[in-house]
Amino acid sequence: MRGSEVVTIPQIRRVFSELLYANLPVVAVALEDLGYADDTGRLYRWDGAAWQPITTKAAFVLSGLLAGIPSVVNSLPGQIYAVLDGSYISVETGGAWVNEYNDSYFYYPDATAAMFRANAGAGTATNPQQINDNNTGNNAIFDAIGEFITVAFNAPIRIDQWRLFGAIGNVGDGRYTLEYLDVDDVYQTIVADIPSHVTADWTAFASFAEVITLGIRITCTTVDTRAGGGWIPELEVTHT
Repeated sequence: MRGSEVVTIPQIRRVFSELLYANLPVVAVALEDLGYADDTGRLYRWDGAAWQPITTKAAFVLSGLLAGIPSVVNSLPGQIYAVLDGSYISVETGGAWVNEYNDSYFYYPDATAAMFRANAGAGTATNPQQINDNNTGNNAIFDAIGEFITVAFNAPIRIDQWRLFGAIGNVGDGRYTLEYLDVDDVYQTIVADIPSHVTADWTAFASFAEVITLGIRITCTTVDTRAGGGWIPELEVTHT
């Protein structure tokens, strides 16, 4: 060897690849053999007794449902797993997965009127589908306390304002509560005691602190004394 010359002496290593980490072989494996498992997205080195992780999967592990989250045995601290059926992330903190709801990990679009109308309203009120059908001539009707209408979004979305269209004939003594569905599938109040609107026009947009939601619910808490119950032709919950 002359001066700073470097000579590479190659070493042959076998590389095993399995869909599941549990299926990587543990017999007839030589020291320093390598193994890759699809379910963890990681590369392992055989130390003579066990497979030792030598890489962690970068960024998100987009394996889908919460049921598919990797065992912490096969994960490194700081690894991130996107729980697609819950729309949140879980971070491996060294022996446990901890759920995080920091929206900086995901991009959530701002809700538009078209997004709000993408799925027909449903619920116990009469004609629930008419509350977001973009037709102010149709009416959702609330004739009992506790009747509600829900509107689901296709994915988590940002909202920060609402308005509704009223109807001539409403007395104005009806009351409603508007809620949003959070990422834990729990309804949280946006505003309570919304009075029934007595004119055939839109209320002004009312703002509230931005939230990320999977859907909204409007519930009758006091029935308007109009014959047959209070009418809400249209509701709109969007982002500025």
